[in-house]
Amino acid sequence: MTGSTIRCLWLSGDIPYPRLSGRRVYSAGLSNAIAAAGVEVVACGIDVDRAQTESTAVEWRPVTAMRPTSAARKLASRWPSMAEDRRTTTYRAALDAALREPGWDVAVVDHLQMCWALPALRAAGVPIVYASQNHESSTRRESSTNVSWRDPMKAPLVLDARRAHRAERALVVNSSLVTAVTEADAVRFRADGARDVVVLSPGYSGATRGNRTINGDTPRAAVMVTNLEWHVKQANLMRLLDVADPLLADAGIELQIVGPAPSEFVDRVTGGLRATRFVGRVESLADALDAARVGIVCEREGGGFKLKALDYVFGRVAMAVLEGSMEGLPLSAGVDYVCGDTEEALAHEIVALVDDPAMCQRMQTSAFEHCATRFDWSTRGSELAAALQRVVTTGKRNAR
Repeated sequence: MTGSTIRCLWLSGDIPYPRLSGRRVYSAGLSNAIAAAGVEVVACGIDVDRAQTESTAVEWRPVTAMRPTSAARKLASRWPSMAEDRRTTTYRAALDAALREPGWDVAVVDHLQMCWALPALRAAGVPIVYASQNHESSTRRESSTNVSWRDPMKAPLVLDARRAHRAERALVVNSSLVTAVTEADAVRFRADGARDVVVLSPGYSGATRGNRTINGDTPRAAVMVTNLEWHVKQANLMRLLDVADPLLADAGIELQIVGPAPSEFVDRVTGGLRATRFVGRVESLADALDAARVGIVCEREGGGFKLKALDYVFGRVAMAVLEGSMEGLPLSAGVDYVCGDTEEALAHEIVALVDDPAMCQRMQTSAFEHCATRFDWSTRGSELAAALQRVVTTGKRNAR
């Protein structure tokens, strides 16, 4: 270290700007928060969108994107698919170049997609921190289990889940520190052999609606913010739409799906839908939320903290939630949101809540008040910076 400054090599799959997914929101927020807390952060990431639109205290080193990884290479790889996608020739060269630089006090492996960097980090002798966003072993196993063996994707998903389990376990036991987004994930990581786990739920840095009134003049619409580039998110959505689209259509309620989605998926599913409209990416999420009474969280699979819930809370939209989707949030069913234990039950709750603007108003107000002061990124940055200092100090003590 130089003086008291920790020098951190941050390894992210992609440069997380623009923040188009929950993964990017968390990566950008946490890396910037520790830099603001005084850690010198040098970060590598694939420059997927070829544009960094936000100023940040992190020194981002873009890695040139390459052609998508072939299916044959993924099948032959020891790494899970999401990691093999990022284990490109250019990224391996960038990592080797970075590790030849002296003075790294710690390396942060941001998300399991960067697990392939573990052998190089171990060889370099740099203390490792695994910044997780899910307990991926559980998430991938659940996703593969819920696919029928009649589906041709079943075998590849099962194989990928096993690889993810092995890779995550190796990363956990070789890390001096693991961060988790929820206490439930922290328990799982400790069971996997993690030596030190700190829970860092996401902060919130989006737009905050200071005041809002939901009444009879508010459009009779529900909104679902999601990123449909992952097959699991697509499956979650279709389970809901199968029961909710006809119900909402009969009630005259529009359902707006906001966020990126593959065109082939949208083309395939829209033909039979009556109430649902795919909006795609929007310039202003605040405007999209302002045009709805209810925001939906419905993800039977995928695990983790649902960042879209914070968008709804701070955008002051009432929430309808599938049971089990509010992990890590200080909110209560029946007070801060309505809840259904199945997609069909949730669909009925959505209709009832949209048709009760007074209830929408009470719930969005209560949820906002319970969250207003609890999701500050600077707090997370200070906590992680302190944990990194502990890792560095312990490493130096053990090296004597």
